[in-house]
Amino acid sequence: MGSGFIQWDLLLKYLRQQGLSIRRILVIATSNDPERLPFNWLPATLACVDHNVCPPVDKSGLWMQVRMDETHAELESRTRARFVNRFGQLTRRDLVKLYIKQNSYLYKFLVRAHQALQAMLRGAQKGKKTGRAVLAGTDAALKSLKALKVPVHVLMVSQRHEAGWLSSSADSRAAEEALKANNIAYSWCRIPRSGFMSNDGHPTRAGYDKLVACADAALRGME
Repeated sequence: MGSGFIQWDLLLKYLRQQGLSIRRILVIATSNDPERLPFNWLPATLACVDHNVCPPVDKSGLWMQVRMDETHAELESRTRARFVNRFGQLTRRDLVKLYIKQNSYLYKFLVRAHQALQAMLRGAQKGKKTGRAVLAGTDAALKSLKALKVPVHVLMVSQRHEAGWLSSSADSRAAEEALKANNIAYSWCRIPRSGFMSNDGHPTRAGYDKLVACADAALRGME
């Protein structure tokens, strides 16, 4: 489906056109979703997934089917070939830079210090807007959700860079400002650092288990 509040609004409009009656809405979002544009799969991807009409070559950027009888060895082989196709241009230097950005506390300290200095130079004070970009389409989508006159709750999920020491909160503050401006109820599901992959921004199984528990609690609170 894609991501971002604009995408949710498009989905809800489509579902209502199909005759679906909406009684309550729980939006699960990360803190940078207000900055995301809508995204939809390409026709070539839909043709492959829906109708098994796939390109002869495993092109990068396409979601490909997995055969029911495909072996683990075949999956590994396809994954290696696709990685080379998509990221073969990355050098060892690029990979080192990526590792430092994701795992170096010194790097994160310098980034936070730079952000703090910029805020001081702008005269930023607590309670003022963060200056982070929230798309105009996001504000319109939030107003559209509110206009449905049904209970709406946004469950905000913390990101990997927002957990642990030297965490960053610029995205979360901007998201909260957008929700408050539209008078939309929200709560946070804080996933700890240990709930994320070591070299990836996605949650582990434990992280997703916590997210499921947060969603259950949010839905119960809307009953």
